[in-house]
Amino acid sequence: MYAFLRRLVLSLIFAVLPLALIATAPLQVIAADCPLPAGLPSTGGGGCSSLLSCAQQGSVPVFVLGFLGSGLLSHFAPPEMEQAPPPGCVSSGPAPLPAPGVTPAPGPRATTARGAGGPQPAVPTPPPCPPAPPAPPLPAPERVAQRIALPWPAFTIGINPPRGLTGFVSWYWLMGYAGQPLVATRTIALPGQPNSQAGCPSGPGASELVSVRALPVSWHWTFGDRDATGAPAALDTTSVGRAYPQESSIQHEYQASSAAFRQGFPVTVAGQFQVTYRRAAGAWQPLATVVRTATVRYPVFTMEPLLGPSPR
Repeated sequence: MYAFLRRLVLSLIFAVLPLALIATAPLQVIAADCPLPAGLPSTGGGGCSSLLSCAQQGSVPVFVLGFLGSGLLSHFAPPEMEQAPPPGCVSSGPAPLPAPGVTPAPGPRATTARGAGGPQPAVPTPPPCPPAPPAPPLPAPERVAQRIALPWPAFTIGINPPRGLTGFVSWYWLMGYAGQPLVATRTIALPGQPNSQAGCPSGPGASELVSVRALPVSWHWTFGDRDATGAPAALDTTSVGRAYPQESSIQHEYQASSAAFRQGFPVTVAGQFQVTYRRAAGAWQPLATVVRTATVRYPVFTMEPLLGPSPR
């Protein structure tokens, strides 16, 4: 079967060959008479450009040659006889196959973002975040400590006996305070500063614990009368005394009554406190000296002997 088809094709080619020879002369004339389109190179007569130009003008020999030559060859010629069109000719058929062993170069590829509803516009990538701002500065701990209120006790003075007698010793002590340290703390917390670019993380916050402490240093007692030198009777001690019935270390004996003082002698105690502060668990730093006082009125009487007949 293959041999039959081969003989048929060869017979057709030999039958058409005389017609091609006859059409050669008219082709030369047509090629000379037909101007080449602008921009197409000359193929030396009978080329692709001349044939296309004249075919557009209705040349019958070119049409017959094109039909018989290119048609038969395209259908019956073996693959090795297929050639690329001459320079300047544009092929309207499929692209020629690459030579064996040659990989065609890839062409440009378009990429499109696709979503559920078709192509979607590309989402711009946000710029990288700038560095986060530093932590805010904290106020000076000394200024913070000055605004912290200490739990100052409302102490007063205890005396025994409730009414004094000249020539007898009276005992004194503090009521409402035992001499313990007074401590107060406050935590200062500041939020982080926002980033200069929206959507970026803010800077870190800052916090600090400030403590304030008050310790009693000394107690200065005045009893309202005067001593033998005429100076105000007074006593300096570091003790707050002891409540009755225990014997207190703070004692005083009056030599005169309080008749000259309405409601009694003014007994006053002034406590001196050393106030310090510190940051977190650091060392205590001096802040201020505070004096707290308390005063009571203490009546003192004079015992006088009564002269009269002795009892029987």
